[in-house]
Amino acid sequence: LYHAPCGTNASESAGRRGIPSFIYGPGSLAQAHGVDEWVAIAELLAAERGYAAIARACLGRPTD
Repeated sequence: LYHAPCGTNASESAGRRGIPSFIYGPGSLAQAHGVDEWVAIAELLAAERGYAAIARACLGRPTD
C-alpha cells in the first residue's frame, strides 16, 4: 500500500473497488499537481519509453 501525496484515480480503482492499480509518470510526486509543477525533458522522454513498455506488456507484445 502507498499513500500518494496527490490526488489520483487510484483512490477509486484500488481504494474503493479493490482493482490493482499503479501510479506512473515523469517528475516528482512532491511537485505533482501544484501551481509551479514542471518536469525535466529527460524525465518526460524516459516516461514516454516507459508508457510504451507498459502498453506492450499489457498487449502481450515483446519489448524493444
